[in-house]
Amino acid sequence: MGNETLVLPALRTAHSPTIPTLEADQLQPGAIDACLREAGAVVVRGLASAERRAAVDAELAPYFNATPAMREQGIDNFYAGDTKRLGNALSKSATVAEMVIDDTILGCMDDTLLPNCDSFQLHVCSSLNVGPGARAQVLHREDAWDEYVREWGGEFHREGEKKSLIVATMWALTDFTATNGATLIVPGSHRWSLDRAPTAEEVVSAEMEAGSVLLWLGGTLHAAGANVTENEWRRGVFISYTLGWLRTEEHFAMELTAEAAARLPEKVRKLVGFEMSGALGFFGNELHGVTNRLSVPKPETDEDEQEDVDVSLSVSVEGKVGPSLPDWEARLPPPRTTTVGQWCSLEPLSVAAHSDDLFEAYSAPTEKDLWTYTGPDAGDPTVSRDVFDDWVATDASNPSRVIFAVIDAATGKAVGTCAHQAWEPAHGVIEVGHVYYGAALQRTAAATEAVYLLLKRAFDELGYRRVQWSCDALNADSRVAAG
Repeated sequence: MGNETLVLPALRTAHSPTIPTLEADQLQPGAIDACLREAGAVVVRGLASAERRAAVDAELAPYFNATPAMREQGIDNFYAGDTKRLGNALSKSATVAEMVIDDTILGCMDDTLLPNCDSFQLHVCSSLNVGPGARAQVLHREDAWDEYVREWGGEFHREGEKKSLIVATMWALTDFTATNGATLIVPGSHRWSLDRAPTAEEVVSAEMEAGSVLLWLGGTLHAAGANVTENEWRRGVFISYTLGWLRTEEHFAMELTAEAAARLPEKVRKLVGFEMSGALGFFGNELHGVTNRLSVPKPETDEDEQEDVDVSLSVSVEGKVGPSLPDWEARLPPPRTTTVGQWCSLEPLSVAAHSDDLFEAYSAPTEKDLWTYTGPDAGDPTVSRDVFDDWVATDASNPSRVIFAVIDAATGKAVGTCAHQAWEPAHGVIEVGHVYYGAALQRTAAATEAVYLLLKRAFDELGYRRVQWSCDALNADSRVAAG
């Protein structure tokens, strides 16, 4: 910065705290970092073009369409309901990967994080759609290290200013308004003691136009706002960064296949762990005949030459690895749509359509107790109709499972359930589970076909490579059925 004098937006008036705002095309060197140090947050307008936002929307739409909004679990739950959340956005959107390495954002990380480490890394890369009716999230900090810093004698503090461990960004794909759930920020709270709570007047709604980016320090109090609109979804991409010597919140090595990693820009690969940070994160160890090196061809160069890129992810034994899959692409999540067979059909589970039939089916006597191995924690859900309806409603809104009611073709009634779950689109792996068959469905052609329909969708329609059956190891009948 030399002898330049930065002209910063006003942080607050005597009675009204504000979030500084900068224009992307008028940024001075170090301006974002200076605003973060002063206010703990800053909005940069005009960083994402309309074309970039449209590309992200198009690339993520299939995943969001297949993902139900989370059901509200109560004010004590950290995550608010009526919101759709997508992790592993790197594998789902090439445009999001480009946003991760935006020059303006990386320049800020150089200024804010790099003084505290040899290199910084990607911490989280996800996308969130906040829907109508979503409540406000509880105010919190990304950086939860303060309590440990105190115990360690405060070595991360200097002259009253905590060194930055995390910087978060929220890219606005739509306008963020006070009514549709714009992020709530408490300016200046990165300097506060942990026991200080903000007053209502100190909480500011980070309203910004589509294409803007909100940045905040890990120590700044923030939360998703409440969406009180009738039909407006607030869409954004959340990307955060942390010091190279800290554990990341998102486990990218578990999400990215070697081939998917090889398709990422080199800068992104480095940010997700394919580069050491000082002495941390070494790889390529071939001791004892075990190696974690895998070469993936680069695209052809102008000289029609090819080089090997060491993406160092897949593990092999005695130097042997399976065939490379250069054309592999991440699969889509399983959709919540009906599939029809000869003896049964699978319909997305709902209280209105299936609760009556399923309560009757599960209340009928069975040879063995239906809930011994995989029943809900509370025990038999058929103890009362209210308990049962709540159980079905919870299952129907579970974002980690796509649960189907098995409809008997002969009677048109729901006689059991089964599900797709634990899908890993990057690796092409998905599970069959949550199998609850009433007495009328057990040991029938429809029971077998229900699982066949799940397998057919996974392999033939979605292109997954492996399907696993989830059952209790002590449930001999289930293991025999799975075999």
